[in-house]
Amino acid sequence: MMYVVRVLGELKLFRSPFQCVFSPGRGLHPGGYNCTCKSSYYFPPSSSNSVSNAYSGEMIEVAYIQSRDKMNDAYNVGYQCVPCASGCAECLDDTPCAPDYDVLIRGISLGVECFCMAISIVIGFVIIRLRKTKVRSENDQMISQR
Repeated sequence: MMYVVRVLGELKLFRSPFQCVFSPGRGLHPGGYNCTCKSSYYFPPSSSNSVSNAYSGEMIEVAYIQSRDKMNDAYNVGYQCVPCASGCAECLDDTPCAPDYDVLIRGISLGVECFCMAISIVIGFVIIRLRKTKVRSENDQMISQR
C-alpha cells in the first residue's frame, strides 16, 4: 500500500512500511509529524534514529528537498524500514522468529522412521500368522523315533 501526502506544497509518495503521525502541539506546520515503522518492519541498525524508533518530519523534509535538488540521496537511502524475517509479526532486528528447518535432515529421519515402522508391521504379521505353528527340533525327532 502506498499513499500520497502533501508536504511543502508538493505531493510526495510514501512507501507502506512507514506510519506517519502528526506530533501534538505542532499543528499542521511542515515537519510537524514523526514517522515510525509499521509492525513487521524494523529500523535498520545504521539508522540515525534507531534508538528513538521514529524519523522526525523535519529531517525527512530536509532530506527530501536535498534529494529533489540533487544535493544528496539521503531521502531514498537514509529513511527506510526493513521487513522482518519471515514468520515475524514484530521484530527489533533481522534475527528469525521461527526456527529454520533443514528439509534434508528432516526427510532422512522421516524415511528411517517409516522404514522401521514398516519392518515392525511386517514382523507383527509374520508372528500372528505363525503363532500356532509347532516348532520341532532334531532332539524332539530323535526322542519320538525311539
